[in-house]
Parts: sequence; C-alpha cells; structure tokens
Amino acid sequence: MGREAAINVETTANVRIADALKRMNPAWCRQGVVRVEETGVFWGGPGKHPDILVRSPGGAPVVIETEFDPARTVREDAASRLGERLKWGGETVEQVVAVRIPAMLKSGDLEGLVAKVSYRYAVLSGSPDDPDRWPGSGWLTGTLADVATCVEHVSLSERKVQAGADAVQEGVEDAAALVVDGDAGDTLSDLSEVLKQEPCEQSARMAMAIMANALAFHSNLVGHHGIKPIHTLRTSGRPSPTKHVEAWESILKINYWPIFQVAIDLLDCIPQLVAMPILERLHETASTLASIGISSSHDLSGQLFQRLITDRKFLATFYTLPSSATLLAELVARRLVVNWANREDVESLRIADFACGTGMLVNAMSHSIRRRYRQAGGDDRDIHRALMEDVVFASDIMPAATHLTASMLASAHPTETFGRTKIVTMPYGPQIGALELLDEEFVSSIFETGHSTVGGSGEDTKHRIEAAHGSFDAVVMNPPFTKVSSKEGATADAVVPAFAGMGNDDDAQRKMSRRLSKLRTPGCAGHGAAGLASHFIDVAHKQVRLGGTIGLIVPAAFVTSGAWRASRQLLATHYRNIVVATIPAVGRGGSAFSADTGMGEALVVATKRTGMSPGTGDTMFLSLRCRPSTVMEGNVMARETDGAPDARTGRLRTGGGGGVSGHIHPGGDRGRRLRVPARFIVGRRNVLVE
Repeated sequence: MGREAAINVETTANVRIADALKRMNPAWCRQGVVRVEETGVFWGGPGKHPDILVRSPGGAPVVIETEFDPARTVREDAASRLGERLKWGGETVEQVVAVRIPAMLKSGDLEGLVAKVSYRYAVLSGSPDDPDRWPGSGWLTGTLADVATCVEHVSLSERKVQAGADAVQEGVEDAAALVVDGDAGDTLSDLSEVLKQEPCEQSARMAMAIMANALAFHSNLVGHHGIKPIHTLRTSGRPSPTKHVEAWESILKINYWPIFQVAIDLLDCIPQLVAMPILERLHETASTLASIGISSSHDLSGQLFQRLITDRKFLATFYTLPSSATLLAELVARRLVVNWANREDVESLRIADFACGTGMLVNAMSHSIRRRYRQAGGDDRDIHRALMEDVVFASDIMPAATHLTASMLASAHPTETFGRTKIVTMPYGPQIGALELLDEEFVSSIFETGHSTVGGSGEDTKHRIEAAHGSFDAVVMNPPFTKVSSKEGATADAVVPAFAGMGNDDDAQRKMSRRLSKLRTPGCAGHGAAGLASHFIDVAHKQVRLGGTIGLIVPAAFVTSGAWRASRQLLATHYRNIVVATIPAVGRGGSAFSADTGMGEALVVATKRTGMSPGTGDTMFLSLRCRPSTVMEGNVMARETDGAPDARTGRLRTGGGGGVSGHIHPGGDRGRRLRVPARFIVGRRNVLVE
C-alpha cells in the first residue's frame, strides 16, 4: 500500500505561507520582519500570537490571520487583532488581512503548492468591535502574490499619509506667506524665475513645497554617505541658510541633483532674515513628519503639486490621483511581454509619459515593474539605477514638474545613486512642448539643441536620449485637456487658450498654433474642438512600438463626441484589445480619475497591432461604479476587470478571477448587460466607431 499523504495543520501552513511571502519581497527577508505563530508579540497578552505578522521597513505592521476553508471564524479572529500594540516600538495594528486557505492544502506537499493555489481574502481596519471591511461583502480571490501585494499596499498607513499631507500643506502655506509678507520687491520674482513661472503666491507655495521636499529627502538620507541630520544645520539655535546650502552642495557631490539643486537655487533667492523663519517653519514640518512616522515625502510631493501648481487655468494640468494612477498602470503593466525573473529583460523595458506633471503615472508604472520583479524572486534595488536612467522617459514643460518626477522616482530607494535620466524639461514657446515629438526631425535632434535632462549629478544638455518613433513598450499619460479655441472662463481673453500659459504672449500663441497645425497629418487623432488631449494621442501613437500599449486618461467626451471621432478611428484602425472605462456622475468621488476637476473622464488602454488588419480587435466598455478610493483598490480593480489579453490567444481574457464575463467585438450586439463583479463594474457591448 502507498503511503498516505501527510495531514497539514494550520500552523504548518502558516510557516510555509510566510516562507513563500519572504521570497516575494527582499525587505521581508530581514530578521524579524515576518514572524509566524510567535507569542509575546502584543502588550497585555503574553499568550496572544498573530498567525503571521509583517513589519515592512518604514511601513505600518500588518497582521495576516488564516484559517482553512470553510474558515468560519477567520473574520472574528482578524478583527480581534485590530488596535493591538506591538511590544517593539508600540506600533498599533491598523490593518489585518483575513485569508481563507483552500481546503486542498490540508494534505500534500505545501512547499510546492502555497504559491500556486488561489486564496480568498479581505482587509479589516478600524475598531475591533465594528471593523471596516474591504470589500464590504464577499471575498477577493487571488494567488499568494496577490495577497503579498495587498499586504504591501495596506502597510502604507492611509492615516499617516493624510496627516503628513495636511502637515506639509500647512507648513508650506505658512512659509509661502512669510515669503510674500517679507518680499522686498525682488524675492518673489527671483523665485518665479527659477521655476519659470509667473510671480504670484502660488509660485511662492511651489518654491516652499520643493524646499520642504528637499528637507524630507535629506532626512531620509541621514546615516548614509556621511550625511548629518537637519537639526545640525543651525547657528545660535536658529536654522542657518548658509549651512543648508553648504550641506546640500555636499550632497550634490554625491548625487541627487534633481532634489537639491533647485532647492539651493530657491534658497539663494531669499534674504537671510526672511530665510531663517521660513526654514524654522519647514523644520517644524519635517519634525511633524518624523513624529507621524513618515521618513520621506513618498507621494506627498504629488499631492502638494496639484494643490499649488500655477498656470492651472490655462494648462489644465489636473493631478492624477494615486489610486487612479495605480488602476491605469496595472492595466498597462499586465500587458507587458517580459520575463519578470530576467533582470536584462526588465531593464530593457521603455516606459514614457510625455505630460508627466508630478510623475504620478510613471511612478505607478515603476512600482508595478518593481513589484513584479520582486515577486519573481529579484531585489528591485538592483534595477533601481536602470529604472532611473534608462527605463523611464518623462517630460513636461514645467521645470518644477520634472524635478518632482525625478524626486518621486528616486524616493523608491533614496540611498541609491543614479546618473543621467530621461526626465526632460521640454521647450514651450514658440515650440509646443512634447507635441514637438510629432516631428520626426525634431525627435532625431532633440537633445543636440540644448534641451536639458535631469540627472543625478546635474543637468546635462549634451546627453543624447533615444526617443525615436515606435521605440516605447508603453506610453501612459493624463495630458492637458485645454481646447485650442475655447473662449470660456479664465481663458476668454487669450488669443489661443491652449498655449496661453507660461507667459506666452499673443504672438507666441499664434506661432505655436501654426506649429501644431503644420504637424497634423492625414489620419491623425488631433482635433481643435477635442482639445490638446487628442493631439497627445497622436504623440502616444507615434512613440509606442508595434505590440506596445498605450494607457491614457482623456475627457469622457472621447466615447461619443464627434470631435473625438478621429481619435476613436485611429484606435480602431491601429489597436486591438481596447478597454475604455468611465465613471457615472453618481459614482463615489465623481466621474473623474483626476483630482479637482468637474469634468468626466475616460480611461483608455489599447495594444498596438503588429499587422494592419482593421476590425479584428476587441473593444470592452466598462462603466465603473466608482473610481478607486485607495491604491490597493486601484490594483484590485485592474485585476478584476481582467482586461489583459490572454498570453496564448492574444484576445481579451474575459472570465475567471472575478473578471468581466464576455468581450466585445466591433460590430457586435449593443446594449446587452455583461455579468460582472458587483463591487466595481457594470458593462455593455458596443462598437468603438459607429
């Protein structure tokens, strides 16, 4: 008789699960980060022991409570861990992941199965007596890698991030008021000149936000490269502008030019007597961040940017919410054809955002790439330099935007140095920023004509960057929506509203408009009534390679407006596996994926065909019940729409994993309701171009 399979108890399963989790994140391999079935963990209960405890470096502790199906008590066990205080550091458990282990793991070889089977899981937070549960009903379904992703997301305390954002905003506004109140006539103009913006209070806020970001980044570097804490940069008990400049110039000798050179330039503009109280206020802000437990600015720079950005009435640079950026980035990343376990393959990727703003979209793409590399067994620290120097291309017309983008990308591993980047400040007036990339001659010479890139060791106007047409694996953008001929609201007095920002006079606006007209070609998407966003679709189309993917946030009018017909036709002709997602106006958070805009928006993801065979692709229209409220929800929504093409057939996957059931062919039936996850999506069959 054969030997009977061993019976696995829950403790054994937890050990194997914890071992597998460690292999999915190198930070979790450190001593004491992942603990299994360990007693004496919580205060006031020596016998209490969480099934698995994950204390990600720099993150909040996350408890994982498990139970074999039917798992009748796992929710109650998970809720009981909320509010517990750890004996190490006194941290409070804010998030618990309840995991239902499939019954099939009760026997057999756990070593080979725990990372392959599907689990059901949910996240609990808040009060143990009446916890908040996500999702509100039912269970998420996914592999252990999906559970690991969930743990990574919830380890970033939303409470701490919001408290940090509030503290930085208050500190920046106070410091900006000191600039304005203490202005002797030249300071604000000098600050605005550094930022290439109009002299106004918003420019003062932007300057202070960049300085606050430099202080936060400085704090994160303490203990590396011999860098001393910011509290040492004082004279007679007060912050010394001279010592700050000296310290930051020393850091520049190491690296980190994007973060500190602009901060030095700004600080040099402010008289000493005005600078000291400003630095005092920003030091208080840095201390508040430290007390909250936020050691670096993380996504705070992006949140500040959208609140403080100048020229917004003309440039319409609405900020992409981190949760929306994650949704778009995950939908795009799922289509990347790459061996995630192969470092050379990953480092050969080319990702671009030609209207990067704060860098939220390329940062979300970077996180998606890093996580996949980690979960395939790699250490994403090893690919950090390549991501900074080669993988990510980002451009904007505002110097502050490109510096913040570089800063945000660098913050993933702030102690790792890097060299030349592909983060570019594009010329604007009379040239038309990234829209110049429609011109192949401009692309071939763009970095031989003095345009600057942001590097770790300085700006480089000689560094040549390959940005040839058809060279990118993915292009993601939330481009400006301004209409060329709009005469409404704040743009009513502009000759050409789309080009009225950045101080461009009437003559420059006319020249820029003529330049754009010259670059339009037959079959292009750009249309004046649709606005600049339609022209950026042309840029994306030119730059993405055959088989590559575009991911865009555009006005909701894209779906039905006649002005957007050329855009829809371009996608229908040249792309396959098209997903278009919108949000009803009644949805939570409004109908936009961006912050602070009353305009409805659509999210578009499509893969460029490798051959010209019009009409063979699929189009899936999704009406999301709401926009994602957290980064984790954005990740799960992307997975559950299941709109990525199947690796074998190339067609949209439309079943399993809680995904949409059914796909849409051009010319197919319309008006039929698809069976979809009730949490997120309602859908309908439709054609892209009628």
